[in-house]
Amino acid sequence: MAYRYWCGECGFKTPWLSEAQGERQQIEHYAKRHPGIPPGGHVEVNRRNPNGGDGCLRMATMAVLLLLAAASAHRWRLLQTDPRRLRAPGTLPVPRCFGRGA
Repeated sequence: MAYRYWCGECGFKTPWLSEAQGERQQIEHYAKRHPGIPPGGHVEVNRRNPNGGDGCLRMATMAVLLLLAAASAHRWRLLQTDPRRLRAPGTLPVPRCFGRGA
């Protein structure tokens, strides 16, 4: 779990930290910005894994890799059946008198 401490006097909030680290940062903030006032405010609790926020990135990466694998498999299949189909678009075929069939 992760904790975020909010100041009760201003808009300050700590980043998502462990409970001890967040409490220490809040106490340091109050000592610096609001001397003489006891620390207050509220605590926000994140019950999810704070380090597990890259699920969307993981899914996008998997989708791109899957698409790349499918495209390369398709190209490999074309190469095995008819290599002439893989010439670059807009290029002309090599005449037989200059190529391999002369």
